[in-house]
Amino acid sequence: MNKGALARCRHELDTYARVLPSLDLKRRQLAMMLAAERRLLDEAAARFESVLTHHATRLPMLALDELPFDGIWHAGLEHAEERLLGLRMPALVTPSWELSRQTLTGLPAWSDEVADAVRELVGLQVERGLRSKRVQVLEAGVRHALQKVNLFERVLIPRARDRIRAIRVFLADGERTAIVQAKQARALLHRRTQPEAQRTEQRP
Repeated sequence: MNKGALARCRHELDTYARVLPSLDLKRRQLAMMLAAERRLLDEAAARFESVLTHHATRLPMLALDELPFDGIWHAGLEHAEERLLGLRMPALVTPSWELSRQTLTGLPAWSDEVADAVRELVGLQVERGLRSKRVQVLEAGVRHALQKVNLFERVLIPRARDRIRAIRVFLADGERTAIVQAKQARALLHRRTQPEAQRTEQRP
């Protein structure tokens, strides 16, 4: 333990103190984004349930298992990402729809309405799924940011302060010891030189 170690510990503490506010700001920003994304997810889920209820009431034939609508729509969904506060988030993209080669010819007259309802419901499911993934990414981001904040607040900063305190005590003890030793050496030197001084004074 020396003054160089004390300077290094002070530098570490200063660095931690500078970094901590930005980490906590990021944690708060992520928490705000997470709360907003959760609201949007709840709205998307409510919108899906509302549209499903609407179509189920208007088109009760949706409940029939033998409807020949499997594969009638091909949804083109690009897997896009965006970076927000260092997180890779799935981007919300609108699916592109293409009617398969199978046509609605020969199906009941209401088939086009059912096909449109199926497309709308699938689109809402896609949105809900993407928003759910965004919530999961943000939840993980908030947990990670909170862990970092806690690491700095509860471990790194207190540890650096304890080291600084210990080094200061050690150096202060060393200085006191050095002062005491210097006084003792001075007193000893004085005692040794005093007889010689007296003899010198007594010489004619």
